[in-house]
Amino acid sequence: MELKGRKTVVMGLGEKSGPAAVKFLVEKGAVVTVSEQAPEAAVRERLRELPPQVKYECGGHTAEVLRLAELVVLSPGVPTHIPVLAEPRRRGVEMIGEAELAYRFLSGRMIGVTGTKGKSTTCSLVHHILRQGGQDTLLGGNIGLPLIELVAAAGRDTIVVAELSSFQLATINDFRPWIALVLNFSPDHLDRYADEGEYLDDKLRLIENQQQEDHLVLYRGLGERRQFERSAAGQRYYFDLQEDDFQGCFPRGEELVFSCAGQETVLARRCEVKLAGRHNLLNVLAALTVAGIIDVAPAAVSAALKSFDPLPHRLEFVGEVRGVRYYDDSQGTNPAAMRAALETLAGPLVLIAGGRYKGGDFAELRGLLAEKVKAALLIGEAAKDIAVAWQGATEIEQHGGLETAVIRAAELAAGEGCVLLSPGCSSLDMFSNYRQRSELFRREIRGLEVEK
Repeated sequence: MELKGRKTVVMGLGEKSGPAAVKFLVEKGAVVTVSEQAPEAAVRERLRELPPQVKYECGGHTAEVLRLAELVVLSPGVPTHIPVLAEPRRRGVEMIGEAELAYRFLSGRMIGVTGTKGKSTTCSLVHHILRQGGQDTLLGGNIGLPLIELVAAAGRDTIVVAELSSFQLATINDFRPWIALVLNFSPDHLDRYADEGEYLDDKLRLIENQQQEDHLVLYRGLGERRQFERSAAGQRYYFDLQEDDFQGCFPRGEELVFSCAGQETVLARRCEVKLAGRHNLLNVLAALTVAGIIDVAPAAVSAALKSFDPLPHRLEFVGEVRGVRYYDDSQGTNPAAMRAALETLAGPLVLIAGGRYKGGDFAELRGLLAEKVKAALLIGEAAKDIAVAWQGATEIEQHGGLETAVIRAAELAAGEGCVLLSPGCSSLDMFSNYRQRSELFRREIRGLEVEK
């Protein structure tokens, strides 16, 4: 891909991928302009990261900036069908995302991982297993470093493990993973997509360029499995909690078994898995399926499982204050993630939930609430709607902010049970991201400790 002298517009600075794409493009000789929706004051720190020759506009995307564009690079936060893109699209201007840009320059082989939940945990575990097995591997995408920052470090024998959101997949053209892994699917991001079908369409793009020599790994219980299978060109593997006659990974008693071409290999044992919950066992089986395809030695797989710690903000134990245990699941941003957290922890629980709704059916959780949740404390834009969906299932309170919710949760849980922050919603109505929401939750817990 020739970039020297090419007039390129990068739309959206993003948290990391925007500035990283700009820097790479400039190094390759492109003439770069940045277009950012947010006002200049809100992105001043990111603007300081830009090379001095880069021009920019803030406070909205204008047709004038795009008028002479020969390439448009969209950050994940920028929808692909906003009106201002219609004219360059009519001119045939190529529009890609940072992940596609990186793919065109990356050496080695790509493992692409998508799904509604569990991507970061699974990608991190795959990367950890491969490193333990002696592979040259890099991790990036929607976790850690943008893929474009891995280009310089990747060699011919490198395996790049890439976490890919639907937003990133919406802006690929040639992107072709050697191994494509689809963890699960549930309604999400309906604040951006017109319906669940549009969201699924972007997930399906992960495999649209695969060839016969490539591999597709699917959760066998995936409701949309047939749609992925119909589009698959490469070899198929599955993972499931139930043993059956399929190629892939499953538990058999205490053993975690990989089956391929009539041969079975015990890769690890359940007792070596440190991650809690049914959903995490599925994530482990998914990672082990990839390990089996690559032929990582069982001893290396076992060592990796024993040394792999849960990622932060994903049902993470924060601490105990006056007999009450506190768990941070701030990354649980839809009802499916909330379900996984509720199923994993023992009651009685005081649940803090709410934020900006982005898809899923909260009413489906009523049974779990009645069984395990002593009280639900609701915050954010979705609080009223969630309260309606849960009416009668448990005690419900609405709070103006996370601070008062934590103080009240401590009172309600006094001496027994757990307080769980599992919002089931995005954080963007009240916070910059889920990490900032988590930081406030932890700060309030530290305040409870001081008050002892």
